[in-house]
Amino acid sequence: MTKQQQGRVGDTALVGCGLYADNKIGGCSTTGDGESIIPVVLAKTAIDFLSEDRHPEEAAQMAIDTLVSQVKGEAGCILIDRQGRVGWAYNSSHMACAYMTEGQDKVAVFTKK
Repeated sequence: MTKQQQGRVGDTALVGCGLYADNKIGGCSTTGDGESIIPVVLAKTAIDFLSEDRHPEEAAQMAIDTLVSQVKGEAGCILIDRQGRVGWAYNSSHMACAYMTEGQDKVAVFTKK
């Protein structure tokens, strides 16, 4: 983020906002406007949707839809569930994503869906 005040603390330092993991459910990492991510506790919100046995792709989109319905700003999240399935969603024009699971022989890299 450009033109931020000196000493600003973003969402990364706030558990549940920039990242969150639960050993029984999965993990989430977010990116984007911290001021939008923080009020909806985006990473924890995504994990909550994942906990209802949804595919990470659906849970990620539901989390971004929640963000859009409650605040202004752009964000994205990447989720992995306990089965190793990956999903991501975002409401910006692009979001880079890369991952590699045990069954892949090379890294999956994307700059947009």
